[in-house]
Amino acid sequence: FFKSSIFWIDSMKSGKTISEKIVGESLDEVVRDANGRLVIATFSSLIGRMQQILDAAKKYDREVFLSGRSMVQNFKIATKLGFLNYPKGMVSELKKAKKRAHSKKALILSTGSQGESLAALTRMALNQHPDVKITKDDTVCFSSSPIPGNEEALMIVMNALSKTGANIITNKHLDVHTSG
Repeated sequence: FFKSSIFWIDSMKSGKTISEKIVGESLDEVVRDANGRLVIATFSSLIGRMQQILDAAKKYDREVFLSGRSMVQNFKIATKLGFLNYPKGMVSELKKAKKRAHSKKALILSTGSQGESLAALTRMALNQHPDVKITKDDTVCFSSSPIPGNEEALMIVMNALSKTGANIITNKHLDVHTSG
């Protein structure tokens, strides 16, 4: 009962959320302005968000690398079903093209936007990822909002990323996510 009452309270909250168009414009700005490698963490089931990121990556000539099992799986399925459109050769799995993913024009699309312990971004933040080491030259964008209960795990990831010196972008900086 307690969990369902939380959802009821949230759904009864007055006001509006921003549109996905605004999120797309903000993500375009993030991709445009990132001086080095860019990591964007989002939900692997948010196919429309993936397309927004692909559109910005194409516009600013960035190669996209997928990191995280569910990201790779959902991306492949969405592509096969025709829900994602991008130029041939623009997207690769990170583990298959890790040398190219160190470029300043690389955009890593990653799982881990909620601080999940085994997710790709968490492993990057804790320096446990086999293919990526986050540096002060990187920008990490959380295209998500914390799900209630995940705040502590997410803060651990953000603190670890802060220690690397990476630039961190969240919804508190730009409108990079809207309510589900």
